[in-house]
Amino acid sequence: MIPIYINLCEYLSQKLADMKYIDLFNNQYDTAEKEHPFNMPSVFIQFMPIVDWITNSDGSQTGTLKIQFHLVTTCYSDTANAHKMSAIDKQMSFKHLQFVELSHTFLQNYAPVCCTNLQRTAYFPDSEHNQIYATIVEYECMFTDNSTAESIIKETVEVTPDLKVERPIDRPVETINEFPTPEPFQI
Repeated sequence: MIPIYINLCEYLSQKLADMKYIDLFNNQYDTAEKEHPFNMPSVFIQFMPIVDWITNSDGSQTGTLKIQFHLVTTCYSDTANAHKMSAIDKQMSFKHLQFVELSHTFLQNYAPVCCTNLQRTAYFPDSEHNQIYATIVEYECMFTDNSTAESIIKETVEVTPDLKVERPIDRPVETINEFPTPEPFQI
């Protein structure tokens, strides 16, 4: 999972200019007083258990990987009566949700290293954190773990086939017409 995590960190750092912090999820926003301080907007990445591993012929394994992205933002603006707001007020009031939408724009169909394209499978809006919004968006992809494939490749044995003919050809060699002369092409 380390290469996937590093790949996602690099990718999101390039795409989300407003992102201030990225880390593996460890319940940081619910236990902020016990954690390292972090600036927002933040992204916390959580790898869910893989329970359907299939072993491939080369020794690699493939499984369905679910990744939850905890998109943590702040919102001190009022969102009440948004239909009466000016365009600038709407932009400021919903900036926290714009970060979530922009994140999805970049994550949907992105293929992290060793994975197929990410596909969103769940969306959990926040309703428990006052001015901190922790929206969880879950994506799914197929992950191929090649870490054991090399050990099987190293154990392969080179086979030299025995091409000796056990029985003679049933007709004389001079009657075998392996490369017949083509007939002239007629127009």
